[in-house]
Amino acid sequence: MKTCTFVVAQVIVAAFFLVPLLPAEEAKITNRYFLSGDGTVSLTNAKTNHSARVHYRTEEGNYPPEARQEIDRLFGVSTDSGDHISLRLVSALDYVEDQFDLPIVVISGYRSEEYNSNLRAKGGGAAKASLHIEGMAADIKVRKNLAKKIWESVKEMRCCGIGLYGGDPILLDTGPAR
Repeated sequence: MKTCTFVVAQVIVAAFFLVPLLPAEEAKITNRYFLSGDGTVSLTNAKTNHSARVHYRTEEGNYPPEARQEIDRLFGVSTDSGDHISLRLVSALDYVEDQFDLPIVVISGYRSEEYNSNLRAKGGGAAKASLHIEGMAADIKVRKNLAKKIWESVKEMRCCGIGLYGGDPILLDTGPAR
């Protein structure tokens, strides 16, 4: 009898911990990334001057495909590539936008392998295995007086990659903290 009671208790405890793992329809999941803003981000591509305010995450925690397509377009992802910008990166950019009250101006977003190789050949300092190729990194322009503050804040969280170039651009990526 004690064994049966123990097994029942284990099942109840396991069920308690598994409830949050139910599908989004049954368990409301609104924030799945460490850094996250309000679900709406304003982006401008510095090269093309295209900009948009994109509501990329619904209140239910879903990510509409049309919003993702708009973000991909703003980052310069070719529609025939099959590549996408990481939603974790978008969420981190949204966090920076919300916390520091600034628009996100993307200086360098998505890079094809060919484009990245050309940058390297010209001595542009692009990493061979750049996270830009995977849609997981963005160089963004911020006000000079905020660059170091943003860098310190994100670096302190130890959640992702953040780089400070010494002027107004910073790098934000979804790689390990460094």
